[in-house]
Amino acid sequence: MKKAAKKEIILETSRVWLRPMCDEDLFALSKVIRKPDASECDDAYARRWIDWCKASYEKEGFGHYAVIDKHSGELIGSAGISMQPIDGTWRPEIGYHLREDHGRQELAKEVAVALRDHFFMVAATMRSTPIWTWINKAK
Repeated sequence: MKKAAKKEIILETSRVWLRPMCDEDLFALSKVIRKPDASECDDAYARRWIDWCKASYEKEGFGHYAVIDKHSGELIGSAGISMQPIDGTWRPEIGYHLREDHGRQELAKEVAVALRDHFFMVAATMRSTPIWTWINKAK
């Protein structure tokens, strides 16, 4: 298996690697994700995000992963599948956050397709369960 920043690669697309989040991702991740009502970066929020990702790997066998640009080696986002309450039922949802300078390049679509395919391999017992995603059209 290939390595990105000495971490296990979960998925690979033509432009990025996805690997489990780790504590060393805190600074870079805080530049990517923000509280829904905040305009500034928040290290505490990024810390909780990393902890949530790790708990999801343990509980579900999948979760959100660090999105690593193959060219630069930088963390440019978070993407994955998480269980979310949708219509009153916990369902798998594809979600992603990309650094603004990597938006509008169809990278989210590339990652979402890879995640969808990966999910059906990892969670074979849920194959009949649809995967959901929420799209923020403002981004």
